[in-house]
Amino acid sequence: MRKSRVSAGDGLQPCAITHVRVIAGHGTWAKENQTVLLGDGRMAAVGRHVKLPAGVTVVDGRGHTLIPGLVGRHDYMVYPAPKVNPAAKETIYPEQAASLPR
Repeated sequence: MRKSRVSAGDGLQPCAITHVRVIAGHGTWAKENQTVLLGDGRMAAVGRHVKLPAGVTVVDGRGHTLIPGLVGRHDYMVYPAPKVNPAAKETIYPEQAASLPR
């Protein structure tokens, strides 16, 4: 467990996610029923018996999985079609236009 000081110095209130499965992503097994304390813009503590500061916002993570550092792994890149094909009116891939927000 890694610990650091938790404060509101970054303008964000500390938050805790409880009862969550945590996958660290470095070859170890997932850990069940963990508490993750967020503060100072980072994960301040992870474990089953994390002491929470008074007034911390608590989110029940029961039934969910947390994978620290996994961000934005699925994106759609859409470019204006007229630059590629002046006759096209919507996207580069008109056959996928129905799946894209309009």
